[in-house]
Amino acid sequence: MNGFFLRKTRLMRRHGLVLFLKESNRKWPEMATGWRHTMGRKEEILSLLERDAKLTPAEIAVMIGRSEEEVSRLIQQMEASGVILGYRAMINWE
Repeated sequence: MNGFFLRKTRLMRRHGLVLFLKESNRKWPEMATGWRHTMGRKEEILSLLERDAKLTPAEIAVMIGRSEEEVSRLIQQMEASGVILGYRAMINWE
């Protein structure tokens, strides 16, 4: 789990995006160092994807003032580490 331990988990389902949020274990804070340094950028990206999962990395990059390559890399890291579990359509059948 890339140095993270599940202490509290939440499953968020909004606007077609499913996120699995993880907290680091307080006993080994040094294991979460890399996460802490980039948490601000990742939180910005997650917040935007939570509102609209169809946003492209280019659109997100413009919105947060980062490069498209950096946004793509961070999204891929979050997908690989299990922070972003997937994207799905939420349909209102009524």
